[in-house]
Amino acid sequence: MTATSVSAQNDAGRATPPISAPRLLIVSPVAPVPEGVGGVYLRDLCLMYPADRLAFAILPGIGSGPWPEALAAAPRTVLDAVPERGFNRWGRKVQESTRALFDRYVDTQHLPKLVDQITAFAAQTKPDLVWVPLAGPTMINIARVLPSRLGVPMITTVWDPPDYALSHYWGIRGHALERVMTRFGDAVRGSVRCAVASTEMKETYEQRYGTRCVPMIHGLPESDWLAPGGLRPPNEPFVIGYAGSLYARREWDALVESLASLRWRVGGREAIVRVLAASFDVRVSGPARLEFLGWHSTTDAVKILSGCDVCYVPYWFDDAFRPGVELSFPNKMSLYLAAGRPVLFHGPERSTPTRFLERWPVGIACHSLDPRAIADALTVAATDAEFHERAAAAIPQALRAELGLHVFRRRFAEFVGVDESVLAAPAT
Repeated sequence: MTATSVSAQNDAGRATPPISAPRLLIVSPVAPVPEGVGGVYLRDLCLMYPADRLAFAILPGIGSGPWPEALAAAPRTVLDAVPERGFNRWGRKVQESTRALFDRYVDTQHLPKLVDQITAFAAQTKPDLVWVPLAGPTMINIARVLPSRLGVPMITTVWDPPDYALSHYWGIRGHALERVMTRFGDAVRGSVRCAVASTEMKETYEQRYGTRCVPMIHGLPESDWLAPGGLRPPNEPFVIGYAGSLYARREWDALVESLASLRWRVGGREAIVRVLAASFDVRVSGPARLEFLGWHSTTDAVKILSGCDVCYVPYWFDDAFRPGVELSFPNKMSLYLAAGRPVLFHGPERSTPTRFLERWPVGIACHSLDPRAIADALTVAATDAEFHERAAAAIPQALRAELGLHVFRRRFAEFVGVDESVLAAPAT
């Protein structure tokens, strides 16, 4: 088997992974650094892969933290910046009304140069396979042409469904969104394999695009898992943990409103919300008990969250976010369960977390913005010993079956098309 072989065929005609690792060119909007969800996700995957078989072409601006020492010698280039936000100097109306003109400008003035830059770098690094996370309009716009320009197969990753993410984060709507979505479909169809954010996304995208999809959810090594502790003593504060940026503001506000209606006491216990994040911008209209502990490494975050009673996972009720709610999966779920704590899912019934909780009783779901319904769920988390016993029994099972690093590693090998033995062994 040669290093340039991406897959072989066994007697049954099925693809079998090569023993050696293909030289992999990663064309990414984020760097593999401990900054942001995408950066951590990419970093942890790259640290499993043989470093001498990697090369990086990274867009500037996202992920300016230090690169892992193990990747320091890998060839890399910083690509030219490409404008993505439209003509935004004169307000939203001008920005939206001129989107078609802006897209033509980017198509003619920026994207060809970017593809040329990637092609020149590929000529130096000689990849066997190109990997493109389809995050943001630039990556989607160039991905469909890269396999033919580079002369190598392409694999892609989808973290968030672009039909909601492009509208929410980049303000791309209407015909402009349809245009990028057409290119997104071309990119997925043109991929050998596509790594996706959930089992639900796999099912949907395989049916829609006909490309084999591999669910890859970020997981922590078993050495970082903490044993579930069950219900904490009733004389201790009731602590709700939260990690990451506040993306579901309406749902968060409803949680705080519910706690305020209870005067920040749940089941006779003083309630506290403990937040781990790089920034924390909230407004309250009355007394509140919010602990902001700043950013922490994953290992430290697990230890801190293990001292909470329940960890909060909000998802949007707004229909504009439906593709994300139904197809994405919150990576913080792996972190929370590794901390040995049950989750409080606060979001629509039709969602990936709801289906996960149906498979694994590791938490409680509240499918309402009504403060009383939220209070009922909080009361269970604060007082119900049987709920905590069920969750404590199911948490290790869920981690081993779906959310551990060993699963992440196995599916990464499947995604790249290599034997799992090629990858670094997970910590145990």
